[in-house]
Amino acid sequence: MGRGVLSRHAPGQGVQRLGSYDDGYHGVAPSTGSVPPSTGRQRLKKTELVSLGSIWGANWARIEADLISEEPRTGLRPVKHSKQGKSLTQAVRLNNNVLNDLADFSQTMSQLLEHPQNLAWIDLSFNDLPNIDPVLTTFFNLSVLYLHGNCIHRLPEVDKLSNLTKLRSLTLHGNPIEEEKGYRQYVLSILPRITTFDFSGVTKQDRITATIWRRMNIKPKKVRFKRDNF
Repeated sequence: MGRGVLSRHAPGQGVQRLGSYDDGYHGVAPSTGSVPPSTGRQRLKKTELVSLGSIWGANWARIEADLISEEPRTGLRPVKHSKQGKSLTQAVRLNNNVLNDLADFSQTMSQLLEHPQNLAWIDLSFNDLPNIDPVLTTFFNLSVLYLHGNCIHRLPEVDKLSNLTKLRSLTLHGNPIEEEKGYRQYVLSILPRITTFDFSGVTKQDRITATIWRRMNIKPKKVRFKRDNF
């Protein structure tokens, strides 16, 4: 599936949990059948991937119950669990749902994962998220974040991700912000560390263009000094 050709899969396919991200995939591989891209490849080593399939009218109470109760699908590398029964994984996929917020996301991850603070890969593509929830910025080890195919309509939402210093791969295509003038340049100027954007590698020329664009289009904020009252 190429960039710009986005489609949602029919909801109601139930929960799926994938045993390993080493099952032949090297990019996004939604459990509902999307084709992994041939560019912007990312790989998580020695980790397992927990994946949630489409749920009609999904909510966090339902997601939490399904994720914890359902057995993961067997992969080349089985999902490992701690003595407390929590998953030892660094990646979670919640793609192809109808999520419109991330309420209780952090709480759910804490109940599902042994080390939620180690999350490095989150796939929230093909949902109905209207913004970038600040909860995502609390996962400081996040290196891959998929948000394509949502309803994000304000470019400044990207600013929230600037504190994720380990973020290297981001997707936002298929959101209304993709139609904004200077979309790619804006994102790359705000997030200069990412190496892959919308499944396309970031080149040296991309960075130069983004820097020039920012100088021409974004005015630095004026610092206001309070005058002392004499």
